[in-house]
Amino acid sequence: MSEDAALLDGLRQGSPEAWNSLARSFRQRLRDLASLALPAEVAGRADASDMVQQTLAEASDSFAAFHGNSLPELFGWLAAILNHNISDAVHQHVLAQRRSVKVECRLDDTSQLGAGWEGVSATEQTSPSMAAARDEAEERLRYALDSLPPRQREAVRLRHLEGRPLADIATQLGCTPQAAAAVIARGLRGLREALQAPD
Repeated sequence: MSEDAALLDGLRQGSPEAWNSLARSFRQRLRDLASLALPAEVAGRADASDMVQQTLAEASDSFAAFHGNSLPELFGWLAAILNHNISDAVHQHVLAQRRSVKVECRLDDTSQLGAGWEGVSATEQTSPSMAAARDEAEERLRYALDSLPPRQREAVRLRHLEGRPLADIATQLGCTPQAAAAVIARGLRGLREALQAPD
């Protein structure tokens, strides 16, 4: 069994060691995505690290919903959950702004979606509506990636989905590491703009 397959098997069995290994491998890349995706006006209310912690906890509780067989697929699934949580944070921020302007307005229950995730059971987290929202977030992420120019899309994929070193990416793109870093940065900016664009 390969190392990746062993890790996925451990995750499916709920191994704490496997989840710790996953967190060590993916936390920084997820945090980078969260930092890029969180609008500046929301970042003060929703910390990127908290978004990642929430995402990992939710993924642990609902891992049965993941049907992939590779770490790139797993990272894509985690990124989709993260994007969904960020969308919730933005939604809550907008509602909070409305509330500060018009305090007498009663917020509906959806304003708290994601705010109390620690107390939500795994059954509730994997409800049909949550699964549909997660599928939508994953599709949005795929669409955002597909909207990038091919060179930027490849650079972002290699760096953030496969975790390849910058030197390897530079070789793949046929450029210097500095140029590769610039391509990745442009790709991430494009990805952020695509994810934040209204439907």
